[in-house]
Amino acid sequence: MAHSSLPTSAKELSTSTAPWLGISGLLIVLAGLHVVVDTSACIVTPLWPKLERHLLMADGSVLWLIVLWNMTTSFSQFFFGWFADQYRARWLIWAGPCVAVICMSSIGLAQNTATAAILLALGGLGIAAFHPEAAATAGATSPENRSRAMSVFAIGGYLGQALGPATGGGLVEAFGFPGLILVMALVFLVLPAISLRSFRQSFDAIASKSPSEPLRVALRGRSWGISLVLIIQTLRVITTMGIPLSLTFLLDQLGRSTGQIGFVSSMFMVGIGLGGVACALTVQRRYERRMLFVLPILVVAPLMLIPMWLDSIPATSALVLVCGVCLGLVLPIMIGYGQQLIPSAQRLASSLTMGVSWGIGGTLLAGYLYLLKSSNTVASAFFAFALASVLSSLASLALPQLVTPSDDRPV
Repeated sequence: MAHSSLPTSAKELSTSTAPWLGISGLLIVLAGLHVVVDTSACIVTPLWPKLERHLLMADGSVLWLIVLWNMTTSFSQFFFGWFADQYRARWLIWAGPCVAVICMSSIGLAQNTATAAILLALGGLGIAAFHPEAAATAGATSPENRSRAMSVFAIGGYLGQALGPATGGGLVEAFGFPGLILVMALVFLVLPAISLRSFRQSFDAIASKSPSEPLRVALRGRSWGISLVLIIQTLRVITTMGIPLSLTFLLDQLGRSTGQIGFVSSMFMVGIGLGGVACALTVQRRYERRMLFVLPILVVAPLMLIPMWLDSIPATSALVLVCGVCLGLVLPIMIGYGQQLIPSAQRLASSLTMGVSWGIGGTLLAGYLYLLKSSNTVASAFFAFALASVLSSLASLALPQLVTPSDDRPV
């Protein structure tokens, strides 16, 4: 049964909402869980160089830990998306966050590379398990305007991504790596949310109780559109992941503390969150394709200025904030577009835009930064990020036109 055909109760749920934004209580809970998952995921963002030294790894070899972590958080989403489309998988909503929080916070106790790698991989699987099921359910709360619903859901992720680096950097600066274990307290925010009776009832009203179409049927005739979505999102991932990761190494070379590095990374994610809020509150469907083209172009100027202002934390923070706002406006639009492109396999579609593209882009990015770090030219990466942003903008012009409702008023 195609997920685009929602039960009446789900449609009623999507309209019984706060009048100023039009979101359901279910969507709020999902966004809250997204905060927990992405906070735990991003505590390592400012710590990679310090973790390399802590584990006595060879110079630059921590990038391969990043590849491992990125692959488990991203490529495995394809499996979780397929599994959740075929079978009821509400348990992924709570199991994923619990595994992610426990494993990511335990990295602070790792005494060798093998232990750290296992914890990163398991934590990555927990992160991956949560996203497809949660994203598809969030989008289904407002099927007439998925970009708006996905923006609200994404705001939770952006808030977590803003809290994570500052939290991880601050804890390690204050208590050393064992201080990360304090992040495990986030588990206590997951269990009450999933124990709410209203949450379970709302979820059941929206989640499909029967298998979706077979994968080959769901993807039939959509190969061109799917390929373009994957290419565009991968190019954007290279920029989105590349900015904080490159700055982590550059600022570490300049002798900045983990707290300062975490602050800059968090400012970038604050910008992405502000972009997500703006998308949720103001963007109308008829302007979405135009924004997919224009906003990545606007990122180019601040990207080129960042390497020139690395000596100033306030200036660097302001520039990454601007980049984050522009990128945050377009990311939810692409996730919603993917779900509309494959309406009978929305969890799989979410896994492509929120998972597989991040795996491909992150792996390419790690290999590229490894080469740049070997030659001590990491700052030049921002030219590549600018190019990737421009290419993603041009590629968006070729996206297939989707049939949209005639009523385009804000939800």
